[in-house]
Amino acid sequence: MDKLTDTSKRNEVNVTYVNDNEYSVRLIRWLLTSMGAWQSSMTKTSIEKLRSLILIILSFSLICFTFVPCTLYAFLEEKNLQARMEALGQVSYWLMGVIKYSYILFHRGNVRRCLDHIERDWRTVERSKDRDIMLAHANSAHYFILICTSFTCGGIFIYNLVKGMSLVPVSIENHTFYLHPLPCPCYSKIVDTRYNPAYEIIYGLQLFSGIITSSIVVCACSLAAVFIMHACGQLTMMMAWMKDSFTIPSIESTRYQLSDIVGLHVRTLSFIEYIENVINRICLVELLGCTLNMCLLGYFCITFRIFQEWENNDTKNTIAYFLVFVSMMFNIFVFCFLSEKLSHQCLQVGDVAYACDWHLLPDCTARGFILIILRSNSVVRLTAGKFMQISIVTFGDLEFDEHVLGKIMKYAAICSEILEA
Repeated sequence: MDKLTDTSKRNEVNVTYVNDNEYSVRLIRWLLTSMGAWQSSMTKTSIEKLRSLILIILSFSLICFTFVPCTLYAFLEEKNLQARMEALGQVSYWLMGVIKYSYILFHRGNVRRCLDHIERDWRTVERSKDRDIMLAHANSAHYFILICTSFTCGGIFIYNLVKGMSLVPVSIENHTFYLHPLPCPCYSKIVDTRYNPAYEIIYGLQLFSGIITSSIVVCACSLAAVFIMHACGQLTMMMAWMKDSFTIPSIESTRYQLSDIVGLHVRTLSFIEYIENVINRICLVELLGCTLNMCLLGYFCITFRIFQEWENNDTKNTIAYFLVFVSMMFNIFVFCFLSEKLSHQCLQVGDVAYACDWHLLPDCTARGFILIILRSNSVVRLTAGKFMQISIVTFGDLEFDEHVLGKIMKYAAICSEILEA
């Protein structure tokens, strides 16, 4: 009778796995679907394939609509060093978006395999306690995604709005007029944005382009957040199994065999390895691109460019630069924090295994805990393109390197001004 009751409770918990899995990956599905990058586990219909193709072409077209004219402007038209560096900073941000978007599209199958792994984990949940652990980590991933969306999309959108509201002097036929600049400068031989309605059309398209590029950044952070927090949930569930099965109150009537715990540990570690293979190149692009843009923004902050705007009571541009800087720094912090969280969780498995009452178990079972402890002592961290491990220490090192590089760029700008004088 007790066995029948236990089975019925397990089925009641497991019957909700479809809704639980949908809740855990819902935000990722929305983001990938909006970009045409969602690969369903079922066969797509012709209409769905056509819709994805249209969304991909539209997204690439809008990104290139901003990226190509701004690149031509930076290399062929602009002669001022600081204006050219500002344009190149914007070009690098859009280039990051193109690379990450292309990588996500080409690796849709790998992302789908990670999502299938998550679905299988939800399907095998047996206890309500385990379900609560997994839901708590899914909630944490949602919070990461929402905060990342606020910082990234909010910073870029406000920057575009502020740029469009500011005024700059422009000479037209020996007359000086004050016009609204574009968020990203456009090559004048393609279209002359000094006249209407060309300016309004280009400005609106650049706003949409900025939203798409920001959504790609959010999607990259969301994939890392959902996958890593799910892995952390599995490790937390494994530690709960050890505490419930191999402590003195329950050691005689253990619910889980050591083989079950080791099996979950091996499965989770293989999932972590697969996560690393999926997102390590995205981490590399994010770290390099955001570091470069933060250095350029720091350069603008420590040169007379922004101080001159501040003296002219033009605080809007200063605030816009600051918001973009914070959003870039937060993107790097998300990857470093998630990697640190994953590493800490893996090490904690060894601590919990050692704290269990394994010395009261038979010798053959107790030896199994030694293997868990030894394997948990191996540091597990994400890498940026297999070149470097990322962690909170890495985040601090990057901030220091940006400070040093910013000083070098400041001295280079002073030297160039002296030579020009």
